Amino acid sequence: MVLFADGAPMKLTAIIAATVLFLSAAQGARAAAPPCAQHTPLGEPALAAPVETHTLCRKGYAVRHDDSRKVPVWVAYVLTKAHALGCLQRADRFEPDPDLPPGQRAELEDYSHSGYDRGHNAPAGDMEWDVDAQRQSFYLSNMTPQKHALNAGPWEELESAARAWAASGTDLVIVTGPVFPDGQAKTIGPGQVAVPTGYFKLIYA
Repeated sequence: MVLFADGAPMKLTAIIAATVLFLSAAQGARAAAPPCAQHTPLGEPALAAPVETHTLCRKGYAVRHDDSRKVPVWVAYVLTKAHALGCLQRADRFEPDPDLPPGQRAELEDYSHSGYDRGHNAPAGDMEWDVDAQRQSFYLSNMTPQKHALNAGPWEELESAARAWAASGTDLVIVTGPVFPDGQAKTIGPGQVAVPTGYFKLIYA
């Protein structure tokens, strides 16, 4: 598992603690099959605090969406060799999530001139095996505000590394999401989309 804060990996103790927390939650969730079971074979991660959310099942991934912050709580999917070797041409067609009502979702104008990239949680590069899967990966419900230096640097390198691992024949369960501080988070845009202070990515072989 890798945690990023301000573009740099966090300390190992934090990584171990977060991993144990996730696995404990996942094991406890196995008793009841989640609605997106094909994308969450370890179970859905437990929420640290009660928030108003939607669980959305896409062709290539599942997302637990925070309707107040207008970003994912987590995004999960299984990356197989066949999926990692997908070769569709990338099409940058970002759009608001059609399954979320206005006021509970990010809009294109929220990111415009904000100084932040629309950072994928389920990467478009992991969805190049299917047209619909790739198209849905550009829904803003799959995005968090991310500085370009991180999005185009170590974050992209980690995504590429995961694809290489999966392409070697190892199926991976990947869970990604934002980290927020206690209290009020910084926001962008008229919709007040919350800006994380860090990001996590758990990769389970």
